Amino acid sequence: MSADFPSVSQTSDGWEVSFAVEVVIQTTFDYAVSIVTDNLNLRIEEPFKLVSPATDDVSLEPGKSSGMESIIALHGSPLTGLTISESGRLTANFDERRIEVNPGDHFEAYVVNIKPGWMFVATPGGGTTVWRPSRE
Repeated sequence: MSADFPSVSQTSDGWEVSFAVEVVIQTTFDYAVSIVTDNLNLRIEEPFKLVSPATDDVSLEPGKSSGMESIIALHGSPLTGLTISESGRLTANFDERRIEVNPGDHFEAYVVNIKPGWMFVATPGGGTTVWRPSRE
């Protein structure tokens, strides 16, 4: 795998994704919140939390505008890594801030697409489905 792509490794409880240099280049809002870098697209469709040591934690709900300025503030921030558990919990680390997403009861809480072909989906009720890059 090229050094330009993120490194994905399986752990005893899920997966760790590390990045050399990955910067948020786009945030979008509709019924979901999307965060985009050159090699990653994270789409969050259930309530989640933005945790920062400098401010109070912010609880956010996709489809509602309250608190979304804190997500816009991630634009230009380095994404340093992801932790995805088998139970469906996701943590995305940005410098000193992080996003925490728990699995939803009825819907996929998030979808993560990572080049060159990884996809992680939080399944309703807990769990993670993984697609790996093909070995062509």
